[in-house]
Amino acid sequence: LTLSQAVASGAVAVKANAVEVKGPLYAGTSLSVTTPGDLSIQQNVAARDVVTLSSTGQLTNTAIIEAGINPDNSRNTTGDVVLSAGNLTNTGSVVASRALQATASQTLNNQGGTLSGQASTRITATTLDNRQSGRIMSQGGSVEVTASGVSNGQKGLISSAGTLTINAASLDNQQGVVRSTGASTLTVTDAVVNQGGEVLSDTGLTLTSGRLDNSRSGRIAGKGVTVTTGAFDNHLDGRLTSTEALRLTAAQVNNSEAGRIASAMALTAVVTGLDQHADGRLYSNGDVSLDLGNGHLNNQDGLITAPGQLLLTRLGTVDNQRGEISSAKGFTLAATSLDNTDGTVLSDEALIVRVDKALTNLRGLVSGKGVDLTAATLNNDSGEVSSEAGLTLDVTGEVSNRQGLLSSAAATTLEAKSLDNAEGQVMADEELTVILAQALDNQAGTLGAGLGLDLRAASLDNRLAGAVLTDGQLDITLTGTLDNRTGGQVQAKGMLNLTSQVLNNQGGRVVGQDLLTVHSDSALNRGGVIRADQLMKLFIGDLDNSQTGLTAAQKGAITSQAGLEFIGQRLGNQNGLLNAVGVMTLQADTLLNGTGRIASQSDLTATVDTVTQQGGELVAQGTLTLTGQSLDNRAGGLVGATKALKLTVDDIDNRAGEVS
Repeated sequence: LTLSQAVASGAVAVKANAVEVKGPLYAGTSLSVTTPGDLSIQQNVAARDVVTLSSTGQLTNTAIIEAGINPDNSRNTTGDVVLSAGNLTNTGSVVASRALQATASQTLNNQGGTLSGQASTRITATTLDNRQSGRIMSQGGSVEVTASGVSNGQKGLISSAGTLTINAASLDNQQGVVRSTGASTLTVTDAVVNQGGEVLSDTGLTLTSGRLDNSRSGRIAGKGVTVTTGAFDNHLDGRLTSTEALRLTAAQVNNSEAGRIASAMALTAVVTGLDQHADGRLYSNGDVSLDLGNGHLNNQDGLITAPGQLLLTRLGTVDNQRGEISSAKGFTLAATSLDNTDGTVLSDEALIVRVDKALTNLRGLVSGKGVDLTAATLNNDSGEVSSEAGLTLDVTGEVSNRQGLLSSAAATTLEAKSLDNAEGQVMADEELTVILAQALDNQAGTLGAGLGLDLRAASLDNRLAGAVLTDGQLDITLTGTLDNRTGGQVQAKGMLNLTSQVLNNQGGRVVGQDLLTVHSDSALNRGGVIRADQLMKLFIGDLDNSQTGLTAAQKGAITSQAGLEFIGQRLGNQNGLLNAVGVMTLQADTLLNGTGRIASQSDLTATVDTVTQQGGELVAQGTLTLTGQSLDNRAGGLVGATKALKLTVDDIDNRAGEVS
């Protein structure tokens, strides 16, 4: 049947095996065309109330189908269009002033066409092709699309001034637009491909899919966004954003190469892995919660930040090379391992770091207002771990801080197996506590504290101008050797307590401005300085303070501005100086003082079995008391006192010597 032209004041109803509309049709009430064959609309079809077109075969429209047209050509708001076919192709326009419903049992092809219902638009098909600037829309109501496959790419548009619902097995929106003024709900069992496309809502947006590709400048945005998907590809300038809260639940997420996942309010991401290398960013203007499901976080050159709370849970391995993880609030970073090489982990409040394995902070920054860090090993070479409040470092293995900085504005506590601090700094404005099971290498490094320093280790290598300094009390307890040679400094403005098995202070300095106490099996002070402004107590088994062969500028000395007490087995002071402003007490088995000087500006009491001091001096400006078995004072030796001299010695050899 071919229809050339028909105008009726009432209803028009057409039934035929096949229908071609080659002229305009208008019905004053309703218009109905039904065919078991094909239906071709080549000229405009309109009705005041309802347009119903039904074809079991192919329905094709290249013209305009419109409902809601009054006889005077004005528009009403009660016009409906109902289209149904096996296959439906629309390159023209189908417009309903109220509701539009289009159903295709197979394919609905709307390439370049328009399907528009003012109050609602409902599309049902096995396959929907809306590419090439096709438009499915509702200018004042809702849009609902149900199809197995939806193609909306190449500038396709699905738009609603109200709510929008898409139910599909797959959605291809490459370079297409899906948008709504009201809430949008997209439920796709398989893939959503939105490369270069836009899925936008002025209110809430809920997207559920098997997987989601929003890469290559794709845009997904709404006022409150929930995305639940499998693998999520957002790389190459992809944007997933919300002007309110954003919740993302996904498997592996690729947010690399300038990808953005962001919200104006709380952002929650529950994923199994996150790749943000090359300027990927995940952030909000509120709180951020990231649950990684024990997966890998690649944040190389990336950013994770929040001005509010930052909650990081179930992180597996974390690669933050040149990246930033930060919050204005306190947060906890717990991971299997953390590589922060050239990276930043920063909190304006308390920061807790828990790393099961290695923490690498080469040239990196870990900082907060109160930092509590636990790791299996810590490599902070040329890096910085700092705190504006207290700093606690608990490392089961080695800490390497070569040219690095570990510091706090309050107390610092470091516990580890060993510490390599060569050219590094471990500092505290208040107390510093370092507890090591093994060695501390502090060559050219500094351990410094404002109020007090407590160091416990197996050994300390403090050579090459290494420094252990405090304005308060200094306690050093070593089970092995303190190597303080070649410019090493151990210095305290408060009391200084030093315990070691061996003290090598050749060319070094041990200086205390208060009570200075040294406990050591043996000590070598050739060219070194041991000095106290107050009382000095030396409990040293074998003290070698000999300076033979050194120039005057190279010679060292042991001096006290108050009293000096020595208890040991052997005291070697050949060509050396042992001097006290206050009372000096010596107790030893053997004293070797050849060409050396042992002097007190007050009283001196020496209890020594054997004194050998050819050319040496043992003198006191007060009373000198010497008790022992033998005294070798030959060759210009001097034992003298300004006040009383008391000698209780079994054997004295004073040839060419002086006792006075």
